[in-house]
Amino acid sequence: MADPSFYIETPRLFLSQFLPESDAHCQFLVDMFTSPLFISTGRDRGIRTLEHARNHIRTVFIKTYEDHGFGGWIASLKPPATPGSVPSVPPSLETTYELIGTGGLCQRKALTVPDVGYSILPQHQGQGYATEIGAAVLKYARESLGRTDVVGMTSEDNETSKHILQKLGFVYYGLVKLSDFDDMTVMFVQPGVTEVKILPPPPTSEPSTVEASTKPSDSPTSPSSLSTSTAEK
Repeated sequence: MADPSFYIETPRLFLSQFLPESDAHCQFLVDMFTSPLFISTGRDRGIRTLEHARNHIRTVFIKTYEDHGFGGWIASLKPPATPGSVPSVPPSLETTYELIGTGGLCQRKALTVPDVGYSILPQHQGQGYATEIGAAVLKYARESLGRTDVVGMTSEDNETSKHILQKLGFVYYGLVKLSDFDDMTVMFVQPGVTEVKILPPPPTSEPSTVEASTKPSDSPTSPSSLSTSTAEK
């Protein structure tokens, strides 16, 4: 189950777990999944109502929290500080702030390491939120989970996301083919990493136990966008 007390704090944001009991969280997912930007990525999830979103939170987000101890978190914008104001309290079912995006760690089926992700609603892009989220997620992974092997991925034509990953300290690894996606993926790794283990897709007819530690491919491709990525300067 989700932990309502979990949160990660940044100078301007809170990251917290998705809560199926929260109508605000469910409405955010409906708005995000029906936005033209998200639909343009070709990943329509069929989420049109609060109940669709509530079920998605239970079967996807919460399952990931339970299986891996991490997952996708919702990003809330702290209210502006004013002279004499008290610090913002973490979000909860009783306290919600403006929801602007998501961020977190994803465990792909084709990888043995998680990758960092972020998605910012269009009206909040270009203000550095994606970089702020990414930095907080990596800090949490390192200090709370002991993970220094997190990678970053995006599509080949997503220059904005590449720039954000480089700002976060990642270095270009190359083009890789993962069974999670139809197209080639651009992978970034943390400095010092020279090889990433890529798992083959599950067997469809004859069983296979092959695992591969693969070098990146340099073959040209035209990958589609992998996420509702962030526009940020």
